[in-house]
Amino acid sequence: MKKLKFKILSAALAGTSLLALCFPVLAGEGLTDATVQSYEDQIAEIARKKEAALNALSDIQSEKSSTWSTISELDNIIEYNNQMKALAEGQIDVLNQNIADTTADIEDKEQRIINQQEAFLDRMVDVYMDDDSDYMEIILGAENLLDFLIKLDYVNAIFDYDEEIITDLTETKIELEKAKADLDVQKETQKLRVSDFEQAINDNQTAYDQKLNYMASLEEDEVRQAQIYNYNRQLEEELNVELENYLAELQRKSQSVYVGGDVGWPLDLNATYYVSSEYGWRTLYGVQDFHLGIDLA
Repeated sequence: MKKLKFKILSAALAGTSLLALCFPVLAGEGLTDATVQSYEDQIAEIARKKEAALNALSDIQSEKSSTWSTISELDNIIEYNNQMKALAEGQIDVLNQNIADTTADIEDKEQRIINQQEAFLDRMVDVYMDDDSDYMEIILGAENLLDFLIKLDYVNAIFDYDEEIITDLTETKIELEKAKADLDVQKETQKLRVSDFEQAINDNQTAYDQKLNYMASLEEDEVRQAQIYNYNRQLEEELNVELENYLAELQRKSQSVYVGGDVGWPLDLNATYYVSSEYGWRTLYGVQDFHLGIDLA
């Protein structure tokens, strides 16, 4: 609207400029349209800065959205690793309890083996060293050979039973020791898993903190670009008001009453001439200027 108003005003002044070749007493003397161009140049530069600030704000908001997405993903990964670490630590607690129980069972079996071996040895001593032992009485109290063989077989069965118990206890102990060894391996595996989860948590936490710092810098940039935009928007409004006032002043002065003679073509119809300066923008003495009339040479 400002440019349209200026063009209309310029067109109106063009005729006045042309008439000034014959009649120098005209309104609007001293006004320069270079001022209008200066305003428009400033407003265009401010508009460029506003657009640059808006583009920067758009880029920042897009980067913030992407960064928040990454932060959320890292937060989920950290939470997952914390849960898995807790599960691994809980498994270690279970394994520790199982190892403790198995160790207690092994110690119990070892003690029972010792007790059973001592009982077996005691019986062996009774048989071979003590004629008054119950086993010897059983054997020697046989009524005949058949009874003797039966009683001897009975005593041997007692010894065999001792040996069987000791063998069973020993095998159970070996199985328990193997089970304990397996539990120890599982425990070490879980400890390695806990260590891996801790490393993953630390690595992701570092990345998380870096993204938070980056987000803070983006928010600072966002505030700065918003300030730049608002400053230029306010400056543009002020310059627009100044330009409006200047154009209104030009329009007011251009509407002054003409006080010269009759308006007419300034040259004889048969005169030879050429247009030395057209209406519109031109560069005069190195300065860009809007020519409001037509110069005839």
